[in-house]
Amino acid sequence: MVFSMRARDYRAVARERLQGQWGTMILLSFVYSLIVNAISFISGIGMYIIGGPLIVGLALAYLKVIRGDKPEFNDLFSGFDRFGGNLTTYLLHTLYTFLWSLLFIPIFIKPFSYALTFYIRVDNPDIGADDAITLSRQMMDGYKWKLFCLRLSFIGWAFLSILTLGIGFFFLTPYMEAANAAFYEERKREWNSGQTI
Repeated sequence: MVFSMRARDYRAVARERLQGQWGTMILLSFVYSLIVNAISFISGIGMYIIGGPLIVGLALAYLKVIRGDKPEFNDLFSGFDRFGGNLTTYLLHTLYTFLWSLLFIPIFIKPFSYALTFYIRVDNPDIGADDAITLSRQMMDGYKWKLFCLRLSFIGWAFLSILTLGIGFFFLTPYMEAANAAFYEERKREWNSGQTI
C-alpha cells in the first residue's frame, strides 16, 4: 500500500488553506467548545441531542477551508437541517465506540475506524447513520495508523499550548481540525478512484 501524503504534508495543506481563515475558524471552534461544554455541564443528555448536528456543522466548515471555499459562522449550525440523521449518527457512533471498549479493544482502534463518519455525512447527507459509520470503517481499513501518526505529530504543539496557559489551543485546534479534513479529502480521492461514495 502506497501512502502519497505524510503528516507533514497534511499540516502544510492545513496551514496553506487556513491563510485568511484563521479568525473565522478560531471563532467557530471556540463557539463549538463553548456550546458543548455549557450543555454538558447543564445536561449530559443535552450533549447527546446537539452533539451530532454540531459536529457535522464543524466538519462542513473545515471541509470548506480545505476545498478552498469560504466558511461562514452559520455553517456550525447547518447540521440541524438534517437533525434526525445527524443525531442518530452521533448516538450510534458513541454507542459503537463504547461497546467495543467493553471488549477491551485498544481504545484508539475504533475511534480511528469511525473518524471519517461526520465528513461522510457532510458529503452524503442522505446516507443512513449506520451506513456512514460502516463506510468510515471501510475507508479507514489500513489507514488507522496513518491518521494516528498525523494526530501524534501535533503533540509538541499541544505541550507549547499548555505552556501558554491554554491560549495556544485557540490556534492549535483549527490547525489540527484542518489537517484532519485534509486527511479525509485525500482518503476520499483514493477511495473514489476505485469506488463511489
